Amino acid sequence: HFVQEIEQLSFPEAVERLASRAGITLRYENVSTGERRAMGRRQAVYRANARAAELYHRMLLSGREGEDARAYLASRGISKEAAGEFGIGYAPRYPDFLLRRMTKDFSTEVLVEAGLAHKDGRGEVRDSFRGRVIFPVHDLSGREVGFGARLLEGEGPKYLNTRETEVYRKGQLLYNLHRAKTEVSRTATAHVVEGYTDVIALHGAGIPAAVATCGTALGEGHFELLRRFAQRVVLAFDSDEAGAGAAQKAYAFHERYPLEALVLVLPEGLDPADFVKDKGAEAFRAEVERAVPLV
Repeated sequence: HFVQEIEQLSFPEAVERLASRAGITLRYENVSTGERRAMGRRQAVYRANARAAELYHRMLLSGREGEDARAYLASRGISKEAAGEFGIGYAPRYPDFLLRRMTKDFSTEVLVEAGLAHKDGRGEVRDSFRGRVIFPVHDLSGREVGFGARLLEGEGPKYLNTRETEVYRKGQLLYNLHRAKTEVSRTATAHVVEGYTDVIALHGAGIPAAVATCGTALGEGHFELLRRFAQRVVLAFDSDEAGAGAAQKAYAFHERYPLEALVLVLPEGLDPADFVKDKGAEAFRAEVERAVPLV
């Protein structure tokens, strides 16, 4: 019950979290063989994501191939300590970095199901993320459920996220909420920003109640999630166009949830990361005080 209240988890979530910490295998009663098999598959996906996050992070910290990624993070003002705290990693360019290291413990089917690998046009299994800085995404219990990835160079979309899986549903996830939820509950306020690096920059500047959507627009599922912890939501954007677009989408359903929604458009087209880097945390807090009610 204590974990439920402190971490804002449901009873099953709290039991599963404590069991995982204590090394206890849970046995679920009154479930069919098919449901039990699906649960086992889900647990394998969780373990695969955790292992992948560990490998990516190790590559960023000490891998020769991770030099460009380390330089990129430094250019964004993200320190080695912050990279460690947020578990940031790097996926090398070659197509079987994870496959070569994980197929001893996980089947290729599990890796594909987790979104860590996929079949290419010739039917060959390849890593999903290559040549990208990796940002692990966690559920409320702190389990790795997927990844956001930024391309450093070469062809392909600039940002790529884990495809929808059994455990990664981006319409129901907010990056960093598992870490920020205590501060959000304490202050009753959440700051919703557009990018992972914005979250990390605000956290480093002493504004830990920041979260971001995972490559999708702010939706009803996000408001439903936020209402568990916050009474006020500040939507922080780096342009009038982005702010107006998000506000228009949010307005359609915000009245269903007991949340005060505010829209903050930062001056000079700066994103939150650049704003706190150039002007500091106090200036950001002052801008928050001038945020406009969504209505």
